[in-house]
Amino acid sequence: MTSIQVEIQLIAALVAMACAIPGTFLVLRKMAMISDAISHSILPGIVLGFFITQDLNSPLLILLAALTGVITVVMVEFIQKTGLVKEDTAIGLVFPALFSIGVILIAKNANDVHLDIDAVLLGELAFAPFDRL
Repeated sequence: MTSIQVEIQLIAALVAMACAIPGTFLVLRKMAMISDAISHSILPGIVLGFFITQDLNSPLLILLAALTGVITVVMVEFIQKTGLVKEDTAIGLVFPALFSIGVILIAKNANDVHLDIDAVLLGELAFAPFDRL
């Protein structure tokens, strides 16, 4: 294996270890989809950060994405605590709404920006070492 392949494997192992404990906790709380919800619902924060800074390398994108993730969890917990819906239904209400807001913002305001669907929306672990190259 080359050094890049070893690095990709190390990144994958570290991510798996970092996600194991919170993942187990979320499964026991019957909220396993919240991680997927957060990963999709941070899109409006990233888009708004890009609109503010016009720079894809700005740390503001990460801060606004994290803030949007926290807002997602707060909204899910608030809807769940009303007692009108179960945990999974609350997740199913919040994350499509926030993700669609992000997609609409991109479609309406950033038509001239090239976004690689595989790298931006889906992610690709194999591209992690290329940032230094």
